[in-house]
Amino acid sequence: MPVRGRSEPGNQVYIDGEPQEVAADGSFQFADVPHTASQQFLITTSYQDVVYGSQAVTFAAGQNTLDLPVVVYETTADPAEVRIQQMHVFFEFNPGSVTVGEVYIFANLGDRTLWRPGGTLDFPVPAGAAELQVPQQAEGSDWVRTSDGLSVIAPVVPGQQSSQVVFTVSLPYTDRLDFTQPVLYPVDSANVLLPDVGVKLSGNLRDDGRQSIQDTAYQLFSAENIAANGALAFQLKGRPGSAEAAAGNSSSLSVAVGIGALMAALAGIGYWLYERRRPQPAPARLPGSRDGLLQAIAELDDAFENDAVEEREYERRRAQLKARLLKLMQDE
Repeated sequence: MPVRGRSEPGNQVYIDGEPQEVAADGSFQFADVPHTASQQFLITTSYQDVVYGSQAVTFAAGQNTLDLPVVVYETTADPAEVRIQQMHVFFEFNPGSVTVGEVYIFANLGDRTLWRPGGTLDFPVPAGAAELQVPQQAEGSDWVRTSDGLSVIAPVVPGQQSSQVVFTVSLPYTDRLDFTQPVLYPVDSANVLLPDVGVKLSGNLRDDGRQSIQDTAYQLFSAENIAANGALAFQLKGRPGSAEAAAGNSSSLSVAVGIGALMAALAGIGYWLYERRRPQPAPARLPGSRDGLLQAIAELDDAFENDAVEEREYERRRAQLKARLLKLMQDE
């Protein structure tokens, strides 16, 4: 089927990586584009080295036009308008160590995309941290190591909750830890989930009570309005698995922390806390080609429409596939 469109005069248009003829007025046409009922289409454009994309959509029966707007922005290397809306810190205790998972959800309050090709968002890690991992992100192309942590290579477009960063580290732990996580950007809200295994937290955080997640008790703590170049700091003390773990487990305390926002964050990292506590199959690898990614998006949409996947997982997986697709197109 033919696909017609219009671009700004002088722009180059590609389909499957091949340049197409563009008329003087910016109009163009792709002839003989393969189409099936589930075939998805999207438009991407690169501006100032940042790839922007439309929603991926299908043609309905009898439909011959699509409106696929793509919003682009000027870029800036100055993070002054970027802030951390939500920061979540999770702990899992192991013999002689503790695994720390951290989730950052960003907002860009400006009117420009934050973009630095060598690393857009910088994250120092706690002193003594080892085994740095960034789930489902490739070192070297999605993130790089720095002298004090990592830098994520991803644009932050204007808007609320416009970017999410997840990483894990391991810290030595026997019965005490002075935990300090520096933050380079202002933080609106920070939440800490501490499993109720006998380890106590002390510091200038609000105690938000206990919450049971997947039949496991967690103690919740929170802080607000951490300034840029500040830190989330507290002390952990106690041996995991001590008798104190059972104290108060049966009490039903109200949770002042925004548990709905917390669950959204957990969904966004693939239920990090949930999934680590039961045997799991090997994680699904993302397709390595544009066609494979588009097909995966189409299959995911079909699964959601047939109630075969929950909405939170659907949104998480679709955002992941689309981000990988845009990144692949940008690299090309």
